[in-house]
Amino acid sequence: MGRDGRVKLIHAGFAATASGEFNTALRHEFESTIERLLSENAATQD
Repeated sequence: MGRDGRVKLIHAGFAATASGEFNTALRHEFESTIERLLSENAATQD
């Protein structure tokens, strides 16, 4: 969810630690998405 209350990403699936590089890539994707969402400005509603 973004600060504007809208769904920004839906993820289905899981790359367990044993999957090696897939787990690493998924972790980086999640972290970058979270950082991007946290850096968004809250939309003001009148």
